[in-house]
Amino acid sequence: MALRPTPVFDQLWHWMGERWKICEARRANKPSPWTTDVSLSQYKYTNVFRELDKESQACILITVTGTSLDSFAEQFLRTMVFKTFSLKRTWDFLEKALGVS
Repeated sequence: MALRPTPVFDQLWHWMGERWKICEARRANKPSPWTTDVSLSQYKYTNVFRELDKESQACILITVTGTSLDSFAEQFLRTMVFKTFSLKRTWDFLEKALGVS
């Protein structure tokens, strides 16, 4: 049996394409509105690529610098602690409270 695209599948690809266009327009500092899609213009969504989100960028930076480079275990631990809260300000608070960096 051959798989065939459905209208829902086509709509998903359209929606993903619109989200990518919005992402590119924002990164190019173009003024809003970036789309005529009501849902995409009124509600927040994660970036098309998760690693582009602000908190994901913070996690990546935390895991590739400082004591994270000492060992894989340290890198893994720091990633898991960060992802427990997924907020850079929480990470900063924990570092300050524990006196580590």
